[in-house]
Order: sequence, then C-alpha cells, then structure tokens
Amino acid sequence: MTAVSLVDEAAAWGIRRRVASAVVTETLDGVLAAIQATPGDERVLAAIREQAERISRG
Repeated sequence: MTAVSLVDEAAAWGIRRRVASAVVTETLDGVLAAIQATPGDERVLAAIREQAERISRG
C-alpha cells in the first residue's frame, strides 16, 4: 500500500484527487506526529512509524 494507491482508491470512489491527496497526507502526518507523543512499547511505535513512512514514500 502506498499513498498513491490510497489516493487512487479514493478517486475510484468519486473523491477528487486533490482532496484525497490532502486527506492522506494529513492523516499520515498526524500518525507520525502522534507517535512522538504516545507512550507505549517502543517496538510497536517503531513498527507503526516505519509503516507510515513507507506509505508516505511510496
């Protein structure tokens, strides 16, 4: 899964690409920001961070 694939899926549902791209970007940015402020198992938080970063890059 990539950010582009999420935007493509949203577009297939009739959501404008610009809106979908903004939502995907804001959501991934929010996840990454929340990880820094979230207490918990560092391994789990690292896995979430890695996945969010991978989705963002792809």
